[in-house]
Amino acid sequence: MSTATTVASAPRFWSEEPSTLPGRRRIRARIGGLHCSLCTGTIEKALSRQPGVDKVAVSLTHEQALIEYDLSVTRAEDLLQTLKDIGYTVSDPRKLEPFEQQERALVRERGRFLTALAASIAAMGLAGYPVNSLWFWLCVFSIASLVVFSFVVLRSWGMRWALAGSAVLAVFGAGVYSLQLQGAFGAATPWLAGALAVFLIFGVGWHILRMGAAALRRGILNQHVLVEFGAFAGLVGGIVGLALQPPAYPTTAFFSVAVMVLTYHIFSEWLSLIVKTRSSQAVKKLLDLQPDVAHVVRDGKEVEVPFDEVRVGDLVRIRPGERVSVDGVVESGGSDVDESLVTGEPKFIQKRAGDRTISGSLNGHGTLLVRVTVVGEESFLRQVIRSVEDARALKPGLLHLVDRVLQVYTPLVLLTAAAATLFWLLVPMIGGGSPDVQRAMFAGRPRSGRRGGARRAHAHRRGLSGPPARATRGFRQDWNPY
Repeated sequence: MSTATTVASAPRFWSEEPSTLPGRRRIRARIGGLHCSLCTGTIEKALSRQPGVDKVAVSLTHEQALIEYDLSVTRAEDLLQTLKDIGYTVSDPRKLEPFEQQERALVRERGRFLTALAASIAAMGLAGYPVNSLWFWLCVFSIASLVVFSFVVLRSWGMRWALAGSAVLAVFGAGVYSLQLQGAFGAATPWLAGALAVFLIFGVGWHILRMGAAALRRGILNQHVLVEFGAFAGLVGGIVGLALQPPAYPTTAFFSVAVMVLTYHIFSEWLSLIVKTRSSQAVKKLLDLQPDVAHVVRDGKEVEVPFDEVRVGDLVRIRPGERVSVDGVVESGGSDVDESLVTGEPKFIQKRAGDRTISGSLNGHGTLLVRVTVVGEESFLRQVIRSVEDARALKPGLLHLVDRVLQVYTPLVLLTAAAATLFWLLVPMIGGGSPDVQRAMFAGRPRSGRRGGARRAHAHRRGLSGPPARATRGFRQDWNPY
């Protein structure tokens, strides 16, 4: 079966909104897998390259994409399939994930980060320096910092778990470092560090590798590509040391670099998921104010109908203690209604025939028969939810500047690292010497923002130095709803 057929038969994972331009359609979809501004740039660039797409806006906090396109040129299914092809998931923006599902995702990401943290502690112990070295205390401080970090992460499970977990990691780190200083691992030290790097790259961080490869296939350089280049540079540097075994070559340190780079990125993913989950749960509380069904009076009989099937002109009965489900005018009955959602004042307002009701407010002791005047996205509660979503996803002007910088950051870092590698390989040969493989490997590691203590220590000890480690077509800032 072809891809087009599969996509066409799939459920509609988007909502439609009116466009101000004739012949255009605007759709909104929830995007899974967003982690930073480079991800939003990846999506905007990929969609903007598609024929018929006029405007694209992606919100990182909101995890949504708003796309305006020409109906006669492309289809919504094809545009969303483009996002799936580069490793992102697509879902209906009108349906929020259940609280339990979001919490399970947080637990999964936290477990992934703790696993990477333990691997980093082991890698730091394997790459540690002897007691009489200037860098000994730096390695001790680095391991201690990771242990304290684990305590902070485990604190949400309770003080007992936090103390026990961090104590286990502290003993583990100290034990690995002590055995390494005693030479217990011997020639197996770089192999153990290499196993940790392979485990993190192809195991714990497999999803990062998959998304980086998908972006690279489409010629997009995002954070996943940069992180994987940094991790693979450390892995390749370590493999070179194992294969060639040059004298005084820091093979273990190279493998440790790969572990630390992946750990930092997994940590940033976990933090990003926390922020997005908590903000979406705030919106879900607003959505919970809207009942699933309404009691509609038709031909003198009261029937329960799904809320989405209520139409303008219907008569809806609001029972005592229920949420007012619709915006309308009271036809008959009387009651006291809590409209603190609107006024902010926790007091009841008397409602009689001719008074207007507001969806989301709480009915008191009486019964109301309400004639519906507004439904759907134009209802008061829906407008409040939309305003809250837009407000929390609003991007300050400074972030627009950051996004423009990030568009050139990844390619600039990769080009600089490649140029530095070639420099140390070729320039010594011009002078009649041999290629400086060690310096070339260090210089060729793309810096993704954070540098481990072992990496700095080896660079300083060996006297090495190296360079420090999105476009939207037709996009107007005044159109961006985020």
